[in-house]
Amino acid sequence: MYCGKYVSHRRYRKNKKLTALLVSVTLILGIGIGSTVAYLLDNTGAVTNTFTPANISVDVEETFQNNTKTDVYIRNNSNIKVYIRATIVVYWKKGNDIVAPPANGSVGITMGTSQKWIDKNGVYYYTEALAPNAETDNLIEKVSVELPEGYPYHLDVHAEAIQADGLGADSAQDAWAKAKAKEVQS
Repeated sequence: MYCGKYVSHRRYRKNKKLTALLVSVTLILGIGIGSTVAYLLDNTGAVTNTFTPANISVDVEETFQNNTKTDVYIRNNSNIKVYIRATIVVYWKKGNDIVAPPANGSVGITMGTSQKWIDKNGVYYYTEALAPNAETDNLIEKVSVELPEGYPYHLDVHAEAIQADGLGADSAQDAWAKAKAKEVQS
């Protein structure tokens, strides 16, 4: 019996020491964490989360004199870098009716010489991301028209822009393909 009490007493002392150690460690950690949190709350100023939404806007710039359109390019009015693509639509009107093409009429479009514009099935992609307030190289150098009387021509350049960052795209074509893929997934 004596031996049993001695073993029990030993276990009791060991458990008592372990309990005291755990309480001490918990107390030290609690004081340390509490002090750190109190310090950070007291000494850290307010953080303002600023988020500026993207504003994407482009303009087609051109010179038009003596029935001749020249120097057609696109300007990025956005607040972010964008990729540009454009289409060219040529049509003639007689009164309110669209006639394309009229008899005995012709239009000659001299495209710009920049290697930065590439034609993919009538859609022109600008190969570089365009910074805010920057402009592309000339898409069209000159448009010459020979039409019979009463058939004024119209040449419209439709430009589109898509943000350059955030899609993981490395070209204008890739940006539109990835945007379309994300649209299909939605």
